[in-house]
Amino acid sequence: TPEVDRSKGCGEALKAYPDIKVVGELWSDQWHQDEGFKLAQDLLQAHPNVSIIFGQADALALGAAQAVKVANPDHKIWIAGFDGDVAALKALKDGVFDVTATQQTQGMGRLAVDSAIKLVAGDKLAADQLQDATLTTKD
Repeated sequence: TPEVDRSKGCGEALKAYPDIKVVGELWSDQWHQDEGFKLAQDLLQAHPNVSIIFGQADALALGAAQAVKVANPDHKIWIAGFDGDVAALKALKDGVFDVTATQQTQGMGRLAVDSAIKLVAGDKLAADQLQDATLTTKD
């Protein structure tokens, strides 16, 4: 579900930027750094002029950053992730990649406990309980 929803949200946001052309969507079934590296290598070989890579998890973005470093392109490639995990925040600070959407994990945990209590009490819950994320950059 997160991969489908993140793809859908990205696609909806890109409608406001018609000059941005999506040249490839490579799906991940494991969401880890090694796979991000391999997927980004494949993307860079097929589309060497790509300028933005969005990894739908920070581990994928970290792998993509490694692939870009190895490819040593002659232009800037912006790399974005999603999660705001500790490794990603360190990588952002160190300039390894450019941006992530940091999830509010404490709020998610509180929501899960509160929801469980409500369910036990027989209350109904909303089908969707979306949580905001915070755009995080080096700055």
